[in-house]
Amino acid sequence: MGAPLYTTKYAEDVLAQIINITDGVLLNAKLKLFTNSKNPDKADVPGDYTEATFDGYAAKTITWEALQNQGDYRILSAGLQTWTANGDTVSETIHGWFLTSNDDADLLAAQAFDTTVPVSKSGDSVKSLPSLKM
Repeated sequence: MGAPLYTTKYAEDVLAQIINITDGVLLNAKLKLFTNSKNPDKADVPGDYTEATFDGYAAKTITWEALQNQGDYRILSAGLQTWTANGDTVSETIHGWFLTSNDDADLLAAQAFDTTVPVSKSGDSVKSLPSLKM
C-alpha cells in the first residue's frame, strides 16, 4: 500500500479539527473500494471512482482510532479493513480505496494501491489500512 495518500481539499479543511472527530465531516465517513484505473487527483469527486460490486462487498462506515504521533506528523488511522468475496462473485480488479462523506457528496481522500488486487472467487479478500497523515 505504498502509494502516498492523497487528500482532497475537503479532508484538508477538517484536519485542523481532527482531534474532535466526533463532530466533524470524518464522523461516519464511508470507505469504499474502486475498480477503475485511477490516480487520485485534487479535482476528483466521488463519481470519478467506480465502486466495487463483488458479492460480500459493502462500503464501510469508519470508526477512527486514536490520533498517533509519529515524529513531526500525526496519523489518524481507520485500522485494518478487510472485504471478503462470497457467493457467485463476478471477477473484479480492485485499484484502491476512496473515502466519502456520509452523504456521499464529498470525496475526502483516496489512495491507489501499488499493485491491483484481483477478486475472482469466493474467499478472495482485499485488505487496506487507510490513514490520514498530518
